[in-house]
Parts: sequence; C-alpha cells; structure tokens
Amino acid sequence: MSNTGHNTGGASTVTGDFEWPNRGHELTTTSIVMTVLCTLVAVWRIAVRFRISVWLGLSDWLMIGGVILNFVANIPFVIFTVNGGQGRLMADPWWQVPGRTSYELHMIFITQCLNVYAMFLVKASICAYLMALNFGPSYRVLIWVSVVIVVLCNFIMMLILHFAFCRPYYSRWDFTVHQECWPAAVSEGTAYAQIVANIITDLIYAAAPIVYLRHVQLSKRTQWGVRAVFLLALVGTAISVAKIPTTYHFLRSTEPMSDAVDLSICSINEVAVGIIIANLPPLRKTINNLLAKVLPAKFASTLGMTSRKQSQNPIASVYSSKGHTKLGKSADDESERYILELEDRKAQRTGIVKTTHVDIHNDTESSFRP
Repeated sequence: MSNTGHNTGGASTVTGDFEWPNRGHELTTTSIVMTVLCTLVAVWRIAVRFRISVWLGLSDWLMIGGVILNFVANIPFVIFTVNGGQGRLMADPWWQVPGRTSYELHMIFITQCLNVYAMFLVKASICAYLMALNFGPSYRVLIWVSVVIVVLCNFIMMLILHFAFCRPYYSRWDFTVHQECWPAAVSEGTAYAQIVANIITDLIYAAAPIVYLRHVQLSKRTQWGVRAVFLLALVGTAISVAKIPTTYHFLRSTEPMSDAVDLSICSINEVAVGIIIANLPPLRKTINNLLAKVLPAKFASTLGMTSRKQSQNPIASVYSSKGHTKLGKSADDESERYILELEDRKAQRTGIVKTTHVDIHNDTESSFRP
C-alpha cells in the first residue's frame, strides 16, 4: 500500500520507509537562476538602448521576443513539468494516478516548443545585429548562411517536428485518440540536426569579433572587450556540444522522466547563455566603465579601461579596409556603434566623415545627428 508523504510533484514520494528519488529540484533551481540572470542582462541591454534612442531596432525586438518566450518556458512551465513528475522514476507510485502521465507529456511539449522558438528568436536577433554592422562580402556570405540555417533548422524543421511528426499532434499526450507518427529515427535525426546547426551558427557568430580585430584598428580597451565576447561565445558552443551525448543517452534511456532533467538543463543553459552573450556587444562600453571603477587603477590602465572624461586628442581616427565595416548614418545611434567605440559620450559629441579613412571630429556635432 502506498503512503505518499507529499502531494506536490516537486517533492519525493514516500512508500513505507522508502523515499523515491526525485531530481525535479535540479531542474527548478537551474531554470530559475539562469532565467533571472539572462533576463536581467537583456533588460539592461534594452535600458541602455533606450538611453541612446527610444526607437528600437529589429535586433532589439527579436531579442525581446526571445527573452519573453524563454521566461514563460522556464518560470511557469518548467515548474509545471516538475510538479507534473519530471525527474521521477517510472516505477514511482506517483504515476499510478490516472491522468498524470498525460498531463506531464502535455507540459513537456509546451515547454519544448517555447524553448526551441526562444532560441530561434535569439539567433535571429544576432543575425539582425550582424547584418546591421555591414561586414565585408566574405563574412556577409557566412551571415546569410547562418540566417538560412537558423530559419530552416530552428524554425521550419521544428514546426514540422512539433506539429506534423505525430498526427494529430495532440496525440502525443492524449491517449484517447488514434496516433500515427513518423519513425523514431526522424525525431532523433532532427534533434541532432538542430544541435549541429546551433554549433555551426555559434562558430559563425563567434568569428565576428575576430573579423573586427583583423580589419578595424581599435583601442586596447575595445580589443579586450572583443576578445571577451569571443571567449564567452565559445561557452555557448561548448554547451551545444555537450548536448549531443546527453541527447543520445536520453533517447535510449529506460527512465525518460528522470534522465530528461539533464537534457532540459542543457536546453535551458543553451538559450540563457545565448541571450547573455548576444546582449554583451551593446553593453560593452557600460561594462568597461563599471570595470574601470571596480578594478585597481593600475590593472584597469593595463587593460585600457581607464575612464576617459575628456578626449586627449582633438581628432580620433578609425581605419577600416575597403569594403569592411560601413558606419550607418541613422540618427538613432544603432547599438552596433558600441563595438567600434563610436557611440555618443556625455562629455563630448562626435562627428563621422564617411570615407575609406573615417575621421571623428569633436567640434562637428551637427554632422553626427542630421
């Protein structure tokens, strides 16, 4: 006879003197911590963007959409999946209650959809950001390749998997209807294809800072910021790589509800880290200013993070090779200017003369804002 000590799905089931293991708390903790962290970074980015201009760009709106989907997936719905039984062993008496398996599969389906499409919007935001930077022809081809990969693998292919793999799609959790599904190999192949697509696009995005260092002469402070973005981008790539063996183990597991925790944690971290890294370039100057105040003066000076309240030279020059890094003329000061350190400063206004050799004059405010 089963004596259940707790009625909530997140707690362990007690049968007699035996307490059934439940890994749900691992998923809940990871979900809340990573979601709060990445959401705060995204809100910070939007706040900084608003200080520059109230008109948000396409990249900003896509990021906002991705953050909202990620938040909804991880705060309410991950908690719903844990309360519904994710993290429990299949032999746990918890599953003997009618309807619990159906409810859990339904919550997992919704959470997976939200997570996947949140990743799609985050990737699309990065693509829009890089497009606005207007790199040289060679790298722009790679950006367009990443756009095609993101649309095909992170959106269209996922739509087909979620809503056409089994017909009707709600037969995934509704056992009262007749189900017709494609072979399991299709689902497995799609899962691996999405992971590989994420790795490829991550590497393309991570190469962007390296392209800047090769073709644009930047200050030491900016170079350190660019290197940091490159290294952090590799963290997201590492998570995607780690997801491959995790997916392989899950698809062959005899304890799908318990082992699904590992795969869910990988997916949560993958999107959260992607959001954090994608929001770093627009926050580079703000972060550098904070580090300049926190780090010892000598160390900050070595990294080129010394706070500059006034310009040391009347004219600052930024060189770029032909065909690389065009600077837009929009009056809303697009956030990509932060990478090239051409953003407005409270203490000085800068002007841009758009030639192969771009000169920034301190005394020409009118040329910066039409």
